[in-house]
Amino acid sequence: MVKLGELCQFVSGGTPRRDIEKYYTGDMPWITGADIVDDRIQEPRCYITQEAIENSATNIVPAGNILLVTRTGVGKVAINEQDICISQDFTGLIPDRRRVDIKYLYHFLRNSKDYFIENQRGATIKGVTREVVKNLEVPLPYPSDPARSLAEQRRIVARLEALLGEVREMRKLQATIEADVGRLMEAALGEVFPDISDEAQVKKWGWEIYAIEEISTPPQYGYTASAHQEPIGPKFLRITDIQDGFVDWDTVPHCKIQENQIAKYELKSGDIVFARSGATTGKTYLITNPPKAVFASYLIRIRIQEKSIPEYVFWFFQSPQYWKQITLRGGAQPNMNAQLLKQVCIPIPYPADPAQSMAEQHRIVARLDAVQAEVNAARRLAAHDRQALEQLEQSILAAAFRGEMQG
Repeated sequence: MVKLGELCQFVSGGTPRRDIEKYYTGDMPWITGADIVDDRIQEPRCYITQEAIENSATNIVPAGNILLVTRTGVGKVAINEQDICISQDFTGLIPDRRRVDIKYLYHFLRNSKDYFIENQRGATIKGVTREVVKNLEVPLPYPSDPARSLAEQRRIVARLEALLGEVREMRKLQATIEADVGRLMEAALGEVFPDISDEAQVKKWGWEIYAIEEISTPPQYGYTASAHQEPIGPKFLRITDIQDGFVDWDTVPHCKIQENQIAKYELKSGDIVFARSGATTGKTYLITNPPKAVFASYLIRIRIQEKSIPEYVFWFFQSPQYWKQITLRGGAQPNMNAQLLKQVCIPIPYPADPAQSMAEQHRIVARLDAVQAEVNAARRLAAHDRQALEQLEQSILAAAFRGEMQG
């Protein structure tokens, strides 16, 4: 074993002053730990000037060396393919190529993430000290014979990268399968609803188009209050409590509300709530058997009253036709408010025959529920497969540095 401090020179990083805009108008890439994803450098978001370099703590790491994240996101590692400046999130490593192969050290550091995480310190911003980095022990084969050592390191790297390449191919296949699963639900939604922009098709199906305001109560904004973990009142459903179409009511906080106001905001089975701000704007949740709860002000609620059932309306709100209506023309992000929600259009089957209409809506809901169950099962399997591939990759890395790939 040889300590990392004996094999590398170290380069520190820093951040040029953000308030001096001209510092960020240069051509030298400057990155933070957030720019390392899956142990690879993403397209740099900032380019700085020579003046910025000279007037800050950042430094240039020459191309072909190693960047190790030692502050926020500790343990991420990458090889830089171009000269690059680094923030204080990094320690740059310039290996002694007479003793250690760059890719051998890179893969060893990938395998050492647990070491760095176990040794990180800090209350809010966690990091590892330079001493922790220097004291990491690197398993060098035949350390007393540098030529033989390098040859063996390169042989291990070749075998390691061949195996990791097979894992990458499995990941690509898995990603393709997951994409197909994601399209399955979209395809099912496309099959059960007519295209509301095609009047002829809607009429051919025997359906009619209604605005939401024609089949529901007026959209209502939620209650404004602070959330409390203590049970001082009813549960207080917020946007952030709705995750991946699910609410864990055990973790939903409470709020203080006057008894005479509860009825106005209390959630009932069949209510549909909409996120009206933030990253999840437009997303919906169908309330089913809730505890005593009210909804927060960044949600909007409707209750279906005529010509439809909540489950059917909820499923339409998952369709591309709904999202198209709430994404303003020329805009990239969806928009949601009570006025817009009232005007959203929805196709209703056979409205002239209520019994037939309800039967068709229940059939559609059953069909989409079944597809969703299949999709959920496939996603659980995919998550298991992702974890298995991650474990396989870690096992391959660990085996390489336990000497199990040596000749």
